[in-house]
Amino acid sequence: MAAMLRIGFLGALAVPGLFAPCLALDPSVKVQTRAVEAIDGGRADDAVDLLERATAEDPGAIVLLDLLGKAYLKTGQESLAEEIAERILRAFPDRHPTRLWLGQLLERQGRLREARRHYRILVAAPQAVPEAKELAAIGLARSHLRDREHAEAWRVMAWFLEKNPGGDAVLGSLRSAEPDAGDRELEAARRALETDGSPLPGPEALVPVARALRAEGKRAQAIRVLEKLILARGALEEPAGLLGDLYLETGREADALALAEAWQREAPGSRFGELLLLRALDAQGRDAEAFAEAERLIAEHAREPDWAAPLLEVLIALDQPIEVLEAWRRTGPDPPPAARGALARLFRRAGGRALAEGDPRKAVELIGEAVRLVPGDGAARRELGWAPRYSLRQGIARMAEWMDNAGTEYVA
Repeated sequence: MAAMLRIGFLGALAVPGLFAPCLALDPSVKVQTRAVEAIDGGRADDAVDLLERATAEDPGAIVLLDLLGKAYLKTGQESLAEEIAERILRAFPDRHPTRLWLGQLLERQGRLREARRHYRILVAAPQAVPEAKELAAIGLARSHLRDREHAEAWRVMAWFLEKNPGGDAVLGSLRSAEPDAGDRELEAARRALETDGSPLPGPEALVPVARALRAEGKRAQAIRVLEKLILARGALEEPAGLLGDLYLETGREADALALAEAWQREAPGSRFGELLLLRALDAQGRDAEAFAEAERLIAEHAREPDWAAPLLEVLIALDQPIEVLEAWRRTGPDPPPAARGALARLFRRAGGRALAEGDPRKAVELIGEAVRLVPGDGAARRELGWAPRYSLRQGIARMAEWMDNAGTEYVA
């Protein structure tokens, strides 16, 4: 019976056009094919035009949205690509291909901490395809190297090679990062943790242990080490900061919020506690409270040199970039020099959101401010040159929509 079914199916395949009506029912397949052909043929602008129209008609077409993000990358519109990726991941956190190219984009922009967050999620994802996990592991190690965190990079790659025998060529490229004899203290601290009755090592030994566990993907173990350290030694900012990061990375937003609130009780006005509270509120999706907290911190601390850059790094990740930027601009002149790059990224993020919301004129203004702050930012300059063309395309699309609604057929 099974053989007859197979023969019948193969015979049906031989009938020309038999399945054509079925394929024709899904226009997104045609759009996807045409867009890929345009990108591969060096016509990424044409792919952007096609995909923008298609996703405007069907905002839930995730495959087309992902392809639109990649087309934006090909045309140098990195802020728009980032906006698309974040939109996809908010709705579908397990969309691993999107997470991979977003991590690679952030790494290319030098936003290594943000890139590592996506790489770690991908490395730990059980359903991710092996190729994506490998690329994420390599990106994670590479970003540690760029931050001169050689031991962390080495451990990531050692873990990677344990899972993937035969990766000696990759390991060879990281030989310069191999830990030296100084890491014996780290191993001693690990052994002390694993031995019952041994005195608990101090934070100078345990924080590197927790970082190493995190680099190896053992985040639950890293959390236990830090919780044990804080319970034994009290409120210490470095281990608490790492613990807050791990809580947020592992979806324990409520624990991160509790840690922030406890820290504020112990050290009112602490920068660490305030910023962790803001990040935790944002991670829980409490947008109104997060925005109110952001406004307060901006009003109180935006002009302080030791606050400006760390505060901006958190603000960039919030889901209301235009509103947050307006709150920042109300505080007065430009921030201290060390924070200008972070403010420029916030301007670019807000510009990408303005484009996504159909306001290219505002986008030009915002991205122009990013160029003014960091004149050497080539990506911002490319986006600034592209935004007016986006405006023209939007106008043409709206005219076509009006003609369709009016029942008018345009004849050349």
